[in-house]
Amino acid sequence: MVKVGFLVKLVAKEDQAESVRSFLEEALPLAQDEAETIAWFAVRHDERTFFIFDVFPDEQGRKAHFEGRIADLLKARWSSLLSQPPSVRELDVVVAKMPGLG
Repeated sequence: MVKVGFLVKLVAKEDQAESVRSFLEEALPLAQDEAETIAWFAVRHDERTFFIFDVFPDEQGRKAHFEGRIADLLKARWSSLLSQPPSVRELDVVVAKMPGLG
């Protein structure tokens, strides 16, 4: 069951939208390697705005992800890719429907 998550907003610099998309594609295998990351989505809202939505079974899983490899890569690259710092919101999952979770 998932109980907590993140919603991260990424706004690319005008000439970096495709680089942000590539960064997100590069991050997928890292998310797949995290046992406590139950679901991880990267979506594009408009030409320059992207969101990452991910969920975890508990606060420990969320904290491990926040201190993990994707966060490290984002911290290292955000100033060259993004027009502003990432906006990170912690979420509590109220209800969920996911395959295999009942």
